[in-house]
Amino acid sequence: TAGTFARDVAVPMRYGVVLRADIARPDGAGPFPTLVYRTPYGKSGTSSSPIVRKAVERGYAVVVQDVRGRYASDGEFRPYQQEGADGFD
Repeated sequence: TAGTFARDVAVPMRYGVVLRADIARPDGAGPFPTLVYRTPYGKSGTSSSPIVRKAVERGYAVVVQDVRGRYASDGEFRPYQQEGADGFD
């Protein structure tokens, strides 16, 4: 499969909590349009899916991130309370 894939990339939030993301992107320097998926259900199922591979083949970067306090991400999971700020960061 063409492209570059990085697993469990640290993404620091404004107050020091580190969230983890899997990042897939086409080969080359970019910039690339980017699709962002944030999930409380575990990023590994989505980041390894055919839809991510197809998006990369079509020139998109894809970021799949575990939300705060879930799976590989640090912090406390409080549904809907920090999603806006974390998504913005």
